Amino acid sequence: MRIFKKIIVTTLYIYLYISFFNFFSQLEDNYIWISLLTIVFITLFYFLFKGDKNKKCAWCSSRKIKFIEGNKGQWYWQYRNKDGSRDRRVKGNFQQASYYSKYLCKKCNAETHFNHLVNKKPSKYIKVWRRTLQSDGSVERTGTDWESKKVESVYSDRANRKNN
Repeated sequence: MRIFKKIIVTTLYIYLYISFFNFFSQLEDNYIWISLLTIVFITLFYFLFKGDKNKKCAWCSSRKIKFIEGNKGQWYWQYRNKDGSRDRRVKGNFQQASYYSKYLCKKCNAETHFNHLVNKKPSKYIKVWRRTLQSDGSVERTGTDWESKKVESVYSDRANRKNN
């Protein structure tokens, strides 16, 4: 589904680019407008496809990694009681879970595990907050294990109240 959305958005960008290109080519100072439009298009395209910069091999830092497997963590409510049950006082309360994935590096054959942020729809596409090496690669190590300092731990077995 995510790839389908990117294809639709890219097609829309290309259509808009061609439409604006035809419009601006009729103006007198068209080279300035066409250059500006090209820069805007390239910037939008870059932000659309840049991906997660922390999803790379923990052994050699290569971004050429292949998804092996992944699984969802335990589901829990965003706002919950001490026993873990749903807090019925909160409208729009939802369940969420974390996601754990394994990747194999195509360059060095090292296996790297990733912990993804908690989300309503956990998947391998959610941003990563921890990278750990599981098995060594075949070349010299240049990569590192990594953990985000911006992440806050969630205790799914404790109460979480709104406005607390």
